[in-house]
Amino acid sequence: MKLNLQRRGRWVLAAMVVGLALAGGIAYATVPDSSGVIHGCYQTHNGRLRVVDTAAGAACRATEKALNWSQTSGAPTYNVRTGGMVPGTSIARAFCLKGEQVTGGGGIVPDSSAGLTQSHPVAADGTVAFGTNAVAWQVAAEGWVNVQAEVICAS
Repeated sequence: MKLNLQRRGRWVLAAMVVGLALAGGIAYATVPDSSGVIHGCYQTHNGRLRVVDTAAGAACRATEKALNWSQTSGAPTYNVRTGGMVPGTSIARAFCLKGEQVTGGGGIVPDSSAGLTQSHPVAADGTVAFGTNAVAWQVAAEGWVNVQAEVICAS
């Protein structure tokens, strides 16, 4: 009986060592790779996607297409730009720089209890923008008070 328990103990210990080795190998996987690229394999007939560790020698199968993407690139940078008053009005506009895309905006009335009466994207021709033709954000206040516009721009 004592001999049987010793054998079980050895098997349990061996199983634990193998389990820790596998867990260590999984934790050591290099996904994404050193340049920030995640490598994947796409199964064209059923749409399954799996991530592979190319540094460990993994590769796509013959029935799969390689699909790689970068973890570090593609993320937009957002900038908040402030605009001033349009002379002779209670309107303020804030513009994105060339190459940036308007993603939102708003405004404040800094020195008054007056509220905003307008807050919308503006196209290059000064009309209300729809879709992706916005170049600025416009706000207006009631009562001919100072107002400040802000636009959120992505690049």
